[in-house]
Amino acid sequence: MQPVFSLGSGKLSLGFAGTCLAIFMAASAPAAAFECPVAHGRTSSSAIKETQTQIAQLTRELEGDETGNTAMATILELKSKYPKAGFNEIVNYMVTAYCPIVAQNASLGDDEKKDRLMRYSQQIEALAIQ
Repeated sequence: MQPVFSLGSGKLSLGFAGTCLAIFMAASAPAAAFECPVAHGRTSSSAIKETQTQIAQLTRELEGDETGNTAMATILELKSKYPKAGFNEIVNYMVTAYCPIVAQNASLGDDEKKDRLMRYSQQIEALAIQ
């Protein structure tokens, strides 16, 4: 059973945060460079079944998303289109789409990229629970 904490009247699983930490810890090994997570398999009924082309399109849209409106609209669309998709599934999808933006930023070191991706993940988590 995964630990949960209360947020208002809802509960939030800490499973995704643990997964993120595992990804970032693995990527922080001395010889490892910054790497983006990959999309989950699309085998379960709760999976978000977007194609690589759709993920790449979202990446381009998120590049200019200074206000967060694109992220919020995408989260709402995913919740509507995939009502069985869980919180973790939505956050993973959004982080997977955003990560190439961070990875391609040559002005950031690997630790800065990890920090930026973690901050984005936290922002998306906050949006996704609304």
